[in-house]
Amino acid sequence: VYGSGYVAWFAYVLRRRPGENASTVGVQIHDAPKLEIWWTVLPTLLLIVLMVMSIAQWFKLQFPATAPALTLETVGHQFNWEYRYPGVAASTFSPEPLHLPVGKQVRILITSADVLHSFWLPKFRLKLDAVPGLVQTMNFTPTETGTYDIVCAEFCGVNHSVMQGTVIVESPEAFESYIAAAKAKPAASA
Repeated sequence: VYGSGYVAWFAYVLRRRPGENASTVGVQIHDAPKLEIWWTVLPTLLLIVLMVMSIAQWFKLQFPATAPALTLETVGHQFNWEYRYPGVAASTFSPEPLHLPVGKQVRILITSADVLHSFWLPKFRLKLDAVPGLVQTMNFTPTETGTYDIVCAEFCGVNHSVMQGTVIVESPEAFESYIAAAKAKPAASA
C-alpha cells in the first residue's frame, strides 16, 4: 500500500510539465549531503528495528517461558522420518503420521542418522535441518486441529522425493488415547 502511494506521489511530482521538451533532463541530485544522509540513515534505522523485532521473536521460539507439555524426537533416515514419543518403547516411521496435541506446547528434537535432511512443516512455517551428530530444537504450539504435510527440504539421495509425511494435530484426549494405544502395542505383540 505504501509503495503504491510513493509511486503515485513521485509520478505526480516528477511528471513532465506542459511546454517542456520530451528530451528535457530532470533535476539532477549531486552534492546533496543532507539528502544522502537521509536516504542512508532511514533504511538503516528501519533494518535495525526489523532486526530487533526478529531477534525477539526468535528468542520466544527458541527459549519459551514455560517447559513444553510434550518433548519428542524426530530422526531423519534415508528416506523416512522416525518419531520417538516419551514413554513409548517402539518408534514410528513415516508414512505413519506424527501425532501432536492441539493447544499444547511441543518441543521436537531433530537429528539425522545418515545424511543431511531438513524437517519442514510448511503449515507451521517452521523448518530445521537434521544434521548427523547434532540435535536441533524446534518449539511451537499447534493451534488448529487437522492433517498437515511434513517435507524433507534438503536433497538427501535418489528417493528424496518420497521422504514426506504428515502430522495430525488432534485434541489432547485423542492424542492421549493414541499414546496409550502405542504403549500397548509392544505388550500385545509380546
